[in-house]
Amino acid sequence: MVKLALRFEGDPVLRQICKSVEKIEKRHLKLANGMVELMYEKGGIGLAAPQVGVSERIVVFDTEWIKSDDAEFKPYLLFNPEIDTISSELVSDREGCLSLPGHEGMVDRALWVAVKYKNHAGKEQIKRFEGLDARCVQHEIDHLDGILFLDHLK
Repeated sequence: MVKLALRFEGDPVLRQICKSVEKIEKRHLKLANGMVELMYEKGGIGLAAPQVGVSERIVVFDTEWIKSDDAEFKPYLLFNPEIDTISSELVSDREGCLSLPGHEGMVDRALWVAVKYKNHAGKEQIKRFEGLDARCVQHEIDHLDGILFLDHLK
């Protein structure tokens, strides 16, 4: 497994707009799986490639694993995710970030989003996310565009 390290506020990679993944190769899958491992290890629910120093459009997340001791691990691996449609209704909730330890704040996010992405096999998908999944995927897609949750604070 690839051993990855988190990048923290002030690292320029966190403010870069990431490049698309043209073709999902074995290295991308190894990276995504390493990101999942690091996310679980650090107690997070989502991670974007720039947070491990890679400026490519890759997001992983799993909001279910923290809810129960016996939850199954079923992480999403999203390559080139982009918001296709978005709720006009906003919900405010507290957010934090593995790359910004000790920082939290209230952020308004869309109630739901439909996200277009490629799965691990390179097949294009569209999935609607609601609740915590919607919040998480919006937060992680922001990372791919060099946006941190601090930028949304009032």
